[in-house]
Amino acid sequence: MGGRSDKEFLFKLEISHKEAQETIYWLKLLKETDYISSSEFESVYAEAEEIYKNTRQNYNNLKRENVNQLKIRIENNRNEKLLEFG
Repeated sequence: MGGRSDKEFLFKLEISHKEAQETIYWLKLLKETDYISSSEFESVYAEAEEIYKNTRQNYNNLKRENVNQLKIRIENNRNEKLLEFG
C-alpha cells in the first residue's frame, strides 16, 4: 500500500481524488476564460479526467474490501466466543 495503514492510504486516495477534481475545475475555467487554448486544454484534460475516475474507483474498491474484511473479523470473533462458551 501507499500509506502506513489501509486507513491512511484511503485518506490519501480520497485527497488525490479531490485534487484531481479541483484540477478539472481549474482547467475548465482556464479554457472558458481563454487563458489556455482548446488544444492546450485537450492535451491535459483527458489525463486529469482519467486520474479522477481511477482514484474514485480505487477508493471505492479498497473501502469495500476493508468493510468486508471487518465483517469477516467480527464474524470470526463471534464464532470464537461461541466456541468458548459452547
